[in-house]
Amino acid sequence: MIDRLRGWDVLSAAIRDPDSSFIPAREVLRDLGSDESSLGVALCMRSSHPDLSATIAEAEGLVELRAWVGITCLLAAYPLADGVPNGLCHSLLV
Repeated sequence: MIDRLRGWDVLSAAIRDPDSSFIPAREVLRDLGSDESSLGVALCMRSSHPDLSATIAEAEGLVELRAWVGITCLLAAYPLADGVPNGLCHSLLV
C-alpha cells in the first residue's frame, strides 16, 4: 500500500513536469494496470479531473500516458459492449 501511494506521487510528478523522465511513472502504470480495481480508480481519476485531463492532453512528454489512458478505456468498454446483445454496439466499438 505504501509503495502504491508513493507511486501516485511519482505519476503526479511526471504529469506536473512532462519534460522529466517518464521511466519511474511507467512502472507505476504497469502496477496500476495489473489490478482491476486500481485500473478503475486510475482511469476515473485521470478522466474526471479537468485540470489533469487538460495537462495530459496538451503535454508532448506525456504521449505514453495518453496512450495508456486510451487503451485502458477501450479495454474497459470492450467487455461491456461485448456483453450487450446488440450487434451494432459491438461492431461500433470494434
